[in-house]
Amino acid sequence: MMSQIKRLAGTSAGAITATFLALGYELHEVQMLFQLNMKDLLFDNSWGYLSLIPNLIRSFGWNPGTVIYQWFGDKIKTKSADRNPDMTFKDLYKERGIELCIVVTNVNRRREEYCHVKTTPDMPIRKALRMTIGIPGLFSAIFHGDHGQMDTYVDGGVLCNYPIHAFDGWYLSMSPEDAFLKQITSLDNIADIMLKRFDKVNDKSLGFILYSDDEEELLRDCLEERLGPPSSPSEPSPPTKLLRERRQKMKIVPKIKTEYERIVQVGHKFMNMLKKYNLLDKEIISKTELARVLQDKDVFPEEDFVLLFGTGADVEKVFSVLDQDGNGMVSSLELRQFVETIGIRIQTLHERYKRLEVNSLLQFSSTLLNTILVNSTSIFVKQSDASRTVGINTGYIDTLDFVLEKADVEFVIQRGYEATKSFLKYYVTQKKADKRLNSQVPRTESSNTEESYKYSNTSDVHLAEISTDL
Repeated sequence: MMSQIKRLAGTSAGAITATFLALGYELHEVQMLFQLNMKDLLFDNSWGYLSLIPNLIRSFGWNPGTVIYQWFGDKIKTKSADRNPDMTFKDLYKERGIELCIVVTNVNRRREEYCHVKTTPDMPIRKALRMTIGIPGLFSAIFHGDHGQMDTYVDGGVLCNYPIHAFDGWYLSMSPEDAFLKQITSLDNIADIMLKRFDKVNDKSLGFILYSDDEEELLRDCLEERLGPPSSPSEPSPPTKLLRERRQKMKIVPKIKTEYERIVQVGHKFMNMLKKYNLLDKEIISKTELARVLQDKDVFPEEDFVLLFGTGADVEKVFSVLDQDGNGMVSSLELRQFVETIGIRIQTLHERYKRLEVNSLLQFSSTLLNTILVNSTSIFVKQSDASRTVGINTGYIDTLDFVLEKADVEFVIQRGYEATKSFLKYYVTQKKADKRLNSQVPRTESSNTEESYKYSNTSDVHLAEISTDL
């Protein structure tokens, strides 16, 4: 299978995987590489927090990234024909016939860029790798000059965390008819041409996207519909250190859920009471009318009153809260505004399920990056991309969990295996359905030939590897 894959793309950690596969590392070798303590490779600041401010001022990031850059060079050198740690995209293409694409973010130009044999033939691969893992603030930015200008580069996931589109359209195509000079025929409409450079979907692209239990993902619901009951344990046994930490954090969830369900019920009760006494449609409500509602213990018992208005609250205090302008009456607008605050409170409780702790620079960087990833996915990813995407739920393992035990790695690999197996079952089922549908439609000989070629020529399979989760 891997011998048939000729084009690979990736962002951030996904770019590392794509690069190792492009270099010819076997799958078990890639697995061994990711069992290393990545924290030792990534966090190479000299003086801990004492170096934070100076490094941020000097190079816009805490960790220089020199150690991981050297590590990239060592791994590239091992597979390079001439033992060159600075192998370029062009060198790789000449040696192995592989097109590698690494997505980075150009801060100066405020756009994502695609490092590839067509766009950056002479750039060392390890430099692009160092760019794409450069989480802003956590790692120093990379400065790269082109045409006399020096630009600043950071993590590709800032703008494009899932490059499933990388091999769509003409932009990264090596076909002579897709050369830049043939596609960009006039500078007058270059903006429109570049906007549509990925328009034609390549049905040979296959993507892998990772997300944890805590992370949102645009395609998540659609992708997880394919998964049946897991054939392996849902968690490592015995539990790893990371799993134990996650379990401790999750202990609060049942309490939050109970509180959430209770406030929803009480909110509905309060609304029903207002309807019962015809107060929702009144323009002005007196204190006496409101007291009659709040003191109806048959409908609104004391514990509900306390939950909604707080301990120690009485009719006087509630009325003063509702009477915002202090005129001694409650208007319909003031009452509706209070009802809206109940809805906001319910929403806040619901969102506590997904709340992430931010108590350190690492947690801040992780949460900020996750926020960026969730919202940037919609720029390039469409719901239709689910049909060419393998979604891998990494469970308790999050984006910046760099220290993983062997059992953690094996857990993620098993999750990936199950997700891939589910995708293949889905893919075969879909193709059979398409074949049955197409067999009912009269077709010309030429269209049959074209369709046969589309599915039989597997020497040009593309992998759009993914972003930042592992």
